[in-house]
Amino acid sequence: MNLLKLEHFVTVCEYQNISKAAEALYISQPALSMSIAAVEKYFGHPLFERKNKKIYLNKEGEVALKYARDILERLDTMQKAIDECALSDRMLRLSSDDMSLCSLLSAKFLDDKPDFEIRNVPLKADIRDDREALLQGDTDLLLHTADLSGDRQLESDFMFEDHSYVLVPADSPFYGKKEADLREFEGLPFIRNKDLLGNQPFHLAGQRQKEFIAKENIRLKITYMDYAVIPALWTASRHYFFLTHASFSLNPVCKTLDQNQIVKLTNPELQYGYWLTYLKDAPAPAREFISWYRDSRQAFDSALPEAS
Repeated sequence: MNLLKLEHFVTVCEYQNISKAAEALYISQPALSMSIAAVEKYFGHPLFERKNKKIYLNKEGEVALKYARDILERLDTMQKAIDECALSDRMLRLSSDDMSLCSLLSAKFLDDKPDFEIRNVPLKADIRDDREALLQGDTDLLLHTADLSGDRQLESDFMFEDHSYVLVPADSPFYGKKEADLREFEGLPFIRNKDLLGNQPFHLAGQRQKEFIAKENIRLKITYMDYAVIPALWTASRHYFFLTHASFSLNPVCKTLDQNQIVKLTNPELQYGYWLTYLKDAPAPAREFISWYRDSRQAFDSALPEAS
């Protein structure tokens, strides 16, 4: 039995009209009629009743339709399984607690490895659930701020220690200063991520400083796609802006910034490390990503400003 003819049979059953089915299949009506006749000849029974230019399934046709649909569905499932198998050595499933960082790393990886595909897998609510996702094979690689290096079933590579920085205007008293405590910036106008969308700048002052850290999570929650507009926006407005070492490492726009306008924040709460965590017997795509990152690590470490 020709599978194409079987598809023709199912389509005719759905439309109950040869002309409409032929139009849907982009073939001529005579060709479709011949295809249906060949199906009926193969099974040795009429499968339709024809009345007033319409066709209706008879009881034999209803049985044939049930099995024909099952065959075509199984064939589709088979094709998807084969495609997944062919893709398994080139498909990397990534989970991260910072999807902006994950997206930029993915983009850089795909620039060097265009034959690969990356699928972002949402994180669970708890790091323990993310660990289970790795153990159960639901994801291949975890980019996380949690250190799982002590887990005997997993391996972890330290990526880099991240820091927070503040971009300051050229006429700021902080201009040319290498480090400062966040509290020194109280009362100064800061641009937040949402401010890039048109809201008013936020003034950091007093108790609101701690609330800002807790609620807004300034450490790494700036949308990376906004960095292309930061230099002009922040210079013109004379406001202050938060950046991270990851942003300098991953976004070439940031390398054009005046280093005298970059002040590192010394608060311990505003810095932490990133880790690559994976199974000890990680699949090939994860190993490829890990190898790629190790080879390109120098590019991250040498990005402006220098990581301490």
